Amino acid sequence: MTRVARFTVLPETDNAITLPDANGINDAHFQGFLAPNIDARSHAVLAFRVNPKGNTSVTLRVRLQNSNANTVLLEVTYTSDPQRSWHEIIPPGALAPDGNELTVSVSGPGSLQVSDFVFFYQANIP
Repeated sequence: MTRVARFTVLPETDNAITLPDANGINDAHFQGFLAPNIDARSHAVLAFRVNPKGNTSVTLRVRLQNSNANTVLLEVTYTSDPQRSWHEIIPPGALAPDGNELTVSVSGPGSLQVSDFVFFYQANIP
């Protein structure tokens, strides 16, 4: 069996999502994305872009759910507005071959935009 590097782009994240949105909703859910043939013994990497708005404090929380796990991937508070790229190492087994849901939420008085979510992982190819 050959091990290769693969990635999966979360659909509909190529355009920035503002949280909280105009209706005050403070979370976004990305459901049903796949990681075909993932090697469950290997770490994965989540990468995305975050753009805090202004200098008002806002806390970002990112959680991954599937039939294997319910894992908080990160929780970080931003207090300044530079746009930045973020990456986070994901523990083995947290990303499943299918049935994944990524939940992104914010709390605090500020707001931010997130976009361009990508999981990089190792896969076993028969």
